[in-house]
Amino acid sequence: MSSERQRALVDVRVLALRDEDVLLIQLTGGSFTGHWNLPGGHVLPGENVVSAAVRELREEVGLRTSPTDLVFSSVTHHRPPTRSEKVTFTFLTRRFDGQAYAAEPDRAALVRWVPRADPPQPLMPQAEASLRLFRDQGRFDTTGLDGPV
Repeated sequence: MSSERQRALVDVRVLALRDEDVLLIQLTGGSFTGHWNLPGGHVLPGENVVSAAVRELREEVGLRTSPTDLVFSSVTHHRPPTRSEKVTFTFLTRRFDGQAYAAEPDRAALVRWVPRADPPQPLMPQAEASLRLFRDQGRFDTTGLDGPV
């Protein structure tokens, strides 16, 4: 038996929808510069995934929403290229206040409403999985995890 314990970051993403459009951010800095992603980020110690989604939406794109306006969409267990494993909870909201903008320009330079059926490329793997699961009414996916079942 291995003494190595599995460690995966817990991440949240928000599918903010407006009609047929979804809100995406374009990342700046680091190895994923230019990639598009859903607003979100890591869950802080002592924080639950719903509170983290509310906080991240406000911090990254300036939109305010209530925990009761978030609906569970999906969860992915994935290993992004060059990063450790993540478990990402994605929530959907159609109810929010404010105008979306790049509230953290050092992390995301652009914020755009785009047709969810035709998102820009390159797209982060977890965002691609979250959008596909939403479209197909799926709830769970593993991306980049190969190993015994």
